[in-house]
Amino acid sequence: MQLLHLTDFHYGDPCCAPLDPAAPALSKSLPIANRLERCQKSLAGIPLDALILSGDFSMDGNPDDARQLMQWIEQFFPDLPVAFVPGNHDHLAKPAKNASAARKYVPSDKVVHLSDLPVICLDTSRPGNDRGTIDQAQCQWLRQQLTELEGQPAILVTHFHLLPGQHSMPCATYPDEFMEIVAQSSLTAVFTGHTHCHYQGFFGGKPYCTAPSFSFYGLPAADGAVSLEPCFGYNLYTIERGQIMQIKTETFYFHLW
Repeated sequence: MQLLHLTDFHYGDPCCAPLDPAAPALSKSLPIANRLERCQKSLAGIPLDALILSGDFSMDGNPDDARQLMQWIEQFFPDLPVAFVPGNHDHLAKPAKNASAARKYVPSDKVVHLSDLPVICLDTSRPGNDRGTIDQAQCQWLRQQLTELEGQPAILVTHFHLLPGQHSMPCATYPDEFMEIVAQSSLTAVFTGHTHCHYQGFFGGKPYCTAPSFSFYGLPAADGAVSLEPCFGYNLYTIERGQIMQIKTETFYFHLW
């Protein structure tokens, strides 16, 4: 089974968000159709089975931008089943209502069955919050889904990264039991986005991968700042019998100056 993992598109017109720190990098990036075409060509001859999309589809939560992005993805990778989670940029920016919206927000957690592989999509985004959250109720929900799988191999997908120190941006917050649930489960891999930089490691003893951004890279500097570079990429996972066997990371360093 071949899974293509794309994340952090930030699709939209950078001119409509001049105060967004990502706008300069996005204005230099290739148009989304060109990026998807280069991705498609690099995967020629590889029979893809499904897509993993780990959030930040739009720049500012505009649902029309998210829908248009999905149309572009469907055009280049048609008829593939998709498992996705939202990111922090997928919420409309309404500062006056953010606090109340965050309290009322119900995470869009779900389980998507890609062929024989269950993908547990855990929503770590919250309106008005640039840091991810996994709460106690989600831990209970995750434990229940894993119990119902009865030991079947599965993959966990979140938008926010989970490892402290992985990036200059803080990782998601979660109760101590979250890592214990992952460690004691039949999960065989954890996939994330958000940092815009490829990363491989382990979380709760499970293979853990953060895919590169499909819009721009965020390169952390020693002073804690992040430099934004207009390059993009993807992860390709080979899964056999529910186990991750190979990870291919592709990065495209194309610039429009």
